[in-house]
Amino acid sequence: MKPLHIIFKPSKILSLLLGLISVAVMVILILLPMLWQIKLLLVLLVLTTAIYALCEHGLRILPCSLVAVALNSRNELKLIRRDGRQILNLALSKDSVVTPYMTTVRCRPA
Repeated sequence: MKPLHIIFKPSKILSLLLGLISVAVMVILILLPMLWQIKLLLVLLVLTTAIYALCEHGLRILPCSLVAVALNSRNELKLIRRDGRQILNLALSKDSVVTPYMTTVRCRPA
């Protein structure tokens, strides 16, 4: 098999979806009949989680964000993070899914 190297780019669509879902969850939390202190704590928790997910998966600016995947001629999978670290010796799982609009690659240690 021919070696393959795919570079991931930041996703505007994923970033927008994460932002919209987070705002919707915060609005729902604010409308719930609870103490305002609990609401504030939950909204702050959702906000920090949303910012982290946006930076890691949507914008790919964190050091632990995946920026590339490489498949060599021996079918060995390698993931490359923004900080340069590589995750080696991975094998594709049988439940990976490929469709025209989305690909889900599941891997496990080889």
